[in-house]
Amino acid sequence: MNWDHHMKGSKLDDQMDLETSKYYDRRPYNTVLLKFSAHWIVIVQTIYIKRLSRALIFETFMFVKANYSFAIISEFHLCKRFQVRSG
Repeated sequence: MNWDHHMKGSKLDDQMDLETSKYYDRRPYNTVLLKFSAHWIVIVQTIYIKRLSRALIFETFMFVKANYSFAIISEFHLCKRFQVRSG
């Protein structure tokens, strides 16, 4: 993984391009990289979904924005699979 690409980051509102396919189906979980103060925090959340819907994307996005309103998002992925394989 090339972390240099992900460490660039941009403001939360500017980064969320929901029409861009690069946010889909790259990992079996969604990964959010946040710049918190001077440290980078990686939040990995495994999710189980029946389908990838715009509503779910916005729900997750609003959760991040509500809890880290000053944060910088660098990567955002959502699973398209019916079930996430453990391990």
